[in-house]
Amino acid sequence: EEFQLEKGDRIFLYTDGLFEVINEQDEQFGEARLSQMLRDNSGLSAQEFGDYLLNTVINWSRGKEKLEDDIALIVIDVIG
Repeated sequence: EEFQLEKGDRIFLYTDGLFEVINEQDEQFGEARLSQMLRDNSGLSAQEFGDYLLNTVINWSRGKEKLEDDIALIVIDVIG
């Protein structure tokens, strides 16, 4: 598929380890929560959003040492 990117668009790529993180109540972070975070934090820069999201997911998961899957994410803002 091809998409025409415009100034202000954001590209967000991630692995399933991002939304499959489990907290102490055995609840997944989930795609719905991830989508809401994207909507709620669209004003952050790509770097700020990536840092915020990663820290939120790590805190959700009981800490870095409790992550059971790899997490990869790429955030790109189209600026021109």
